[in-house]
Amino acid sequence: MARRTRSALRPAHRPDTQPPPDVAQPRRPPRVGCGVRCAAVKLLYVTWDGPTHNYLEGLFFPIFAKLRAHGVSTHVLQFSWDLPSFEAQVTAAAKAFGVGYEAHAVPRRPIQAATALAISTGAVQLVRSVRRTKADVVMPRAHIPGAMALLAAPLMRTGLVWDSDGLMPDERVDFGGWSTTGVNYRALRAVERSLLTRADAVLTRTEAGRAVLAERQTARRFVVVPNGKNADEFRPATTEERTIVRASLSLAPDAPLLIYVGSIGPQYRPREMARLFAEVHRRRPDAHLLALTGAHAQMADALRAAQLPSSSWTTRRVPASEVASLVRAADAGISFREPSLSMRAVCPIKIVEYLLSGVPVLSNAGVGDLDVLFARSRAGHLAPDFSPAALRALAGSFIDDVLPAGDGLRAEARALGVAEFSLASCAAGYHQALQSL
Repeated sequence: MARRTRSALRPAHRPDTQPPPDVAQPRRPPRVGCGVRCAAVKLLYVTWDGPTHNYLEGLFFPIFAKLRAHGVSTHVLQFSWDLPSFEAQVTAAAKAFGVGYEAHAVPRRPIQAATALAISTGAVQLVRSVRRTKADVVMPRAHIPGAMALLAAPLMRTGLVWDSDGLMPDERVDFGGWSTTGVNYRALRAVERSLLTRADAVLTRTEAGRAVLAERQTARRFVVVPNGKNADEFRPATTEERTIVRASLSLAPDAPLLIYVGSIGPQYRPREMARLFAEVHRRRPDAHLLALTGAHAQMADALRAAQLPSSSWTTRRVPASEVASLVRAADAGISFREPSLSMRAVCPIKIVEYLLSGVPVLSNAGVGDLDVLFARSRAGHLAPDFSPAALRALAGSFIDDVLPAGDGLRAEARALGVAEFSLASCAAGYHQALQSL
C-alpha cells in the first residue's frame, strides 16, 4: 500500500493566515541589529505548571536540541509551585541537552489570587530573563505564561510566538468543572484573544485546534506543529525483543499483547478500554493487556468491572527509560479520549510513541487530527463512539485485520510515525514559526 505524503494527511505547517487589511495589527519594534533571520537566534521558552516535568525532558528539550541545527539556542524559564521535587533533575537534563534552564517558585493557593500573583511576578522575571539572555523571541506555552508575556510586552523588544499547546480554558470546562460563564474561563479567553491578535505566530498541535482558534480570532499566522519523539528511542522491536517481553509476562511468543501508556482519568475512558479488551479476550483468551500507568487502582477497578481474569492483564509503573522497550513489543496500542471541544487541539503523545515503535493504534474518532491521519492508513483503527457495538467492531479489527497483517503493518505504522512525528519535523515547524518574524 502506498504511503501517503504528509500533505495528503494534513498541512504539516499551516501557510500564512493573514488578517484582513482593515484590521489594525500593532507590532513591537524589532531588536536593533538582530532578528530571527540572523545566523543565531536566542529563544526564551516560558512554561508554568505544578509537579509535572517529564514533558520538558521527554518532549521539549529534545526538540530544542534539534533546533540548534537551525541556528536557534533556547533558554527555558519555568514557573512552578513544586520546584523541590524536580528542579535538580530538570536542571541536569537541560544541561545534557544543551538547553538553558531556570526555575522560579510561584504560589498555588488560593487559586485566583495565586494565579494573579504568579502572572505579575512572572512578568517581572520574564523581563529580567529577556535582558539577561538577550533573547530575540519569547515563546510562552499556553495561557498563563501567555498572560505573563502580554504584561511584560511593553518592556521587551522581542518577537512573540505563542505556543497554544491546546485549549486550556475549554479543557477546564470539559474536565475540571469550570463554567463558560465563570470568571476564570472568561479571563483566560480574554488572554487568548489578545495573544492571537498580538503574537507574530501561533503554534497549534493539530489542524483541528488551529481551526477552533482561527474561528475565534484572526491571527497573523498559524503553524501546525504536532508532538514529536525520538525515533531512535521509539523504534520497532526485533523478534527476540518481542519474545523477551512476552516471556517476562508469562506469555507465549504468539500471544496477542495490547498496551496502554499514560494517565487514567474520566477523559481517558478506562472502563471503555477495559470493555474493548474484554471483547478481544472473549475471542482470544490468550490475549494480554499491559497498562503502564501510575493509577494502578483505577485501571484495575475498570478491568475487574469488565470481569476479566487477573491473569489476563498487568498494571505497572516503570521509569520513563523503560517505556520504549515495552511499547515496541506490543501488537497494538490503545488510546481513548473523550471527544470534547478541547480534545480537538490534542496530539496524544502515546500515539506518537506507538507509531514510531511500529505499533498500530486502536483509538476513537473526534480527537485532534486522528480522523484525517488514519483515514487512508491501516496503522490506526478508530471507533466512531464508545457503544458496545463500536467496541466490539474495534476488537474485531484488531483480531481480524491487525494481527494477520503482522510485520507489514508494523512497517506501515513506523513509516507513518517517522513521516508525521519525528523530532526533525517538529524542530522544522518551530523554526518555520520563528522565520515569520
